[in-house]
Amino acid sequence: MSKFLLPFFVKLTVLAGVLYVSFLIGADHLPPLLSFSGTPWLILFFYVVTAVFHVLIYRYSLKGNKVFIRSYMASTTFRLFLYISIMFLYAFLNRQHSTSFILTFFLLYFLFTGLEIYSILKSPESGAGNGKESG
Repeated sequence: MSKFLLPFFVKLTVLAGVLYVSFLIGADHLPPLLSFSGTPWLILFFYVVTAVFHVLIYRYSLKGNKVFIRSYMASTTFRLFLYISIMFLYAFLNRQHSTSFILTFFLLYFLFTGLEIYSILKSPESGAGNGKESG
């Protein structure tokens, strides 16, 4: 595992762990609108999706800036459509809990995506700063 991926996976695991423990501690104290019972599964979902796409983006970043930018934009677009589809599908199938699901989903989306973007921008190995122009 590269010097770039290991710190990212440590941060990703810490974020998921903190979110999970926070959910366990705070779930009973949140208003029903903000408390979605499936939050642990959403945390796992975002953990896996973020990890898989981060590894793919990292591999493409080694091929140069142009390839990195194209792959990053493509993966971001794909994930955006995936996430929107999941939210609409859940809201359509389970209207009673759709608001808490969507609010939880957005919060987790911003946290996991923020970590990924921060890691990419801070890494000298990523296509965002490796200086390679091949593509």
